[in-house]
Amino acid sequence: MSTKMPNEWLAYGSVRVPVSKGYAIEPYYFYSRVENAPRPENRFLLNNQFRTAKGYELNIGALYGKAGVDRDAETDNIFGGYATVLLPFSQTVWGQLSFRWEKAPYEGFDGGCIRDKTAAGKVNSANPQKFLSASFSKT
Repeated sequence: MSTKMPNEWLAYGSVRVPVSKGYAIEPYYFYSRVENAPRPENRFLLNNQFRTAKGYELNIGALYGKAGVDRDAETDNIFGGYATVLLPFSQTVWGQLSFRWEKAPYEGFDGGCIRDKTAAGKVNSANPQKFLSASFSKT
């Protein structure tokens, strides 16, 4: 870890509410604090989980929150959505495909993100950030 990066901590709570055999609702609440930030960040996320008998799973959700920016900032709203698919290829090999879209008042995501840029090569903060990732794991 770098000594130049500020300390950050996160607390969250959630509950899984089964609605039917293959469907559940999962509300989450996140509270985070970054060292030297003007205020904490709060997020509420609502996940819809669809699961088949064979273990395939689709999670679709939306989030809304308030960023830890100065109170006099133009906006402090955070909102977005995501979709994640879990693919059990075998008992020991699973795959995951995930798409995440988020709009926030700051540029906070660097890893694996695709950003729209202006003609001058600067990041266009008026456009939402897009994330696309795929991963496979073997246990």
